[in-house]
Amino acid sequence: MEAREDRVASVRDFGLGLVRSGHGSAAEIQKALEQLDDAQRTLHTAWGDRKTLLGHAKDLQDFLVVLEQREAWISTKEASLALHNLGVSGTNYQSSVVEVEDLLRRHAQLEVQLDHLEHLDEVQTLGQQMIQQNHYDSSNISTKIKALAIRTTRLVEQSQTHRTNLERSLQLHHFLSSSLEVCVWLKERRAVALDESWRDWTNLQSKLLKHQSFQADVLANQNRVDALIQEGEGLVSCSPEVNAKVSARLSEVRDGWTTLLSSGQEKNCRLQQAYQALQFQRSLDDIDEWAGSVERELTNEDCGSDLPSVNRLLKALQGLEEEVDQYRDRIQTLMETAKSLVSEGNHLAQEIQNRTTQSISRYNGLAEPLLCRRETLESWQLLFQFYRDEEEELTWMTDRLSANSSTDYGNTLSSTQQLMKKHQVLMQEISSRTPLVQAVQEAGQSLVRVRHFASHDIMERVGELQRASEDLRREGLRRSGLLQEALRIHHFLSEVLLPVTL
Repeated sequence: MEAREDRVASVRDFGLGLVRSGHGSAAEIQKALEQLDDAQRTLHTAWGDRKTLLGHAKDLQDFLVVLEQREAWISTKEASLALHNLGVSGTNYQSSVVEVEDLLRRHAQLEVQLDHLEHLDEVQTLGQQMIQQNHYDSSNISTKIKALAIRTTRLVEQSQTHRTNLERSLQLHHFLSSSLEVCVWLKERRAVALDESWRDWTNLQSKLLKHQSFQADVLANQNRVDALIQEGEGLVSCSPEVNAKVSARLSEVRDGWTTLLSSGQEKNCRLQQAYQALQFQRSLDDIDEWAGSVERELTNEDCGSDLPSVNRLLKALQGLEEEVDQYRDRIQTLMETAKSLVSEGNHLAQEIQNRTTQSISRYNGLAEPLLCRRETLESWQLLFQFYRDEEEELTWMTDRLSANSSTDYGNTLSSTQQLMKKHQVLMQEISSRTPLVQAVQEAGQSLVRVRHFASHDIMERVGELQRASEDLRREGLRRSGLLQEALRIHHFLSEVLLPVTL
């Protein structure tokens, strides 16, 4: 048509030239020119209409291509979202966490694409332009735009729902992974808390300190467990399937934590009780060891060989008695401690009671041997005292007996008088000594009356002392008589010889 424009213009110019030149057929030429213009306008109009129609048809095809691409993309995303892939893959929750995080990253890319669609939607732009241009298929275009918008909106909603589900899935798998780790930790700690190391008393103090450190470590995880339980409780209101998983795991965590705390406290109590029992047993061991030494001391058969040695033994026995008496307060304290341990429910209560009873019986059993030992030593002390007193008196009387047995009665009156004075002094001494001798005899007789083990020897010594006393008294009387006779003789001689001398 453009190529014919010049020809039509040339024909028009030629016709107009004929009309202007006054051609005889100017009227017909003018009419022909008008018909040419009408035909050209009709052609241009028809061509314009055809061009517009073809343009609309092309735009429609372009629109449909873009629409089809968009619908295909949406269909793909709808199909992907319809799979409801939330990253659940068996019981390996740590792997599931990684999988869900990867799904969230990919979903974020989808959300970016959806957001881009909402701001720069080519289909919407093309469709609106065609409608504004009064496209012949505007109604269908408008319907398709609305349908696409609805699908896009629904896809966005599905995307948001899927994100929410993915985030919940991530929370769930985070919880399941963390709670599984906590459950394993609880089982490991519970195994430690449930061991019965308190039954072996070796290094009990070290075990107690170690368990106290263990309990401190357990309590340091209180916030961790509480946070995990709180996290799980926030997931309980989800789907029934999630609810079942979370509830089961929460029960496991709560029960495990409660059991761990109670087991730890029970073990601590057992260790404390065992340590208290050990300390108590050591105190009883000290008592028993001391009682054994006292018992060995009391089995000593040494009763001394004389009065000083038996006195030393009695002094040692007195010290032992005082020591035993001093232990009475310690025994009383141990009895009270035993009662306290039993009343507190110590798991070794029966053993403590039995051992305490044995130690108390052993302590109380010292009284009789102590008394027997004292009686024995005191018996020997009385015997040695009697022996010493008897020997002293016997020695004294023997010395005095030799004086009374003297045959020296004096050669002169004065010498005899001097001997008489000495003898009178001796007799006074003997007389004053008699109560002592009698006291020694009485002591011996008293020992015999109480059936002293050495009664036979004592009686012999008392008899010997009695005989010596009688001999001394008899010899004293005899010497007194002889000295008096000597005095009479010397007086007589002095009276007879005096006149002769004169």
